[in-house]
Amino acid sequence: MPTLLQWSETTGCGATIKLDGGDVVYVSVTGSRVTVRQWNLSSPMNVLISRFFGPKLYDEKTAARNARTAAALSVMHPDHEPALPQFENAVLAVFANAIWHCGSAGEARAMLAEAAAREPDQT
Repeated sequence: MPTLLQWSETTGCGATIKLDGGDVVYVSVTGSRVTVRQWNLSSPMNVLISRFFGPKLYDEKTAARNARTAAALSVMHPDHEPALPQFENAVLAVFANAIWHCGSAGEARAMLAEAAAREPDQT
């Protein structure tokens, strides 16, 4: 079962999730931008480096595109995972819930790409 390592909606808006396969994925929502990165937690230096240069699994600056992707993700994973808190930020809630259902960072990347590629009438 995945683990929620940390989350905040006051100091930034994001969540760090350790997936079943051991990959750590961080989702950040800032203004209209949503960024999802894979993190390396093997040392404090690697955490710092991956925070800025880690592989991006999803990065979108346009609010409308993020809203469409969030809508697609909510259709793909309609049930809220009880282990996750009730986030106030709806976009963070939907992205974190969808990522929670992935087994690896690669699977999360593919699922986010699929959701982003869906047309609005497919959600």
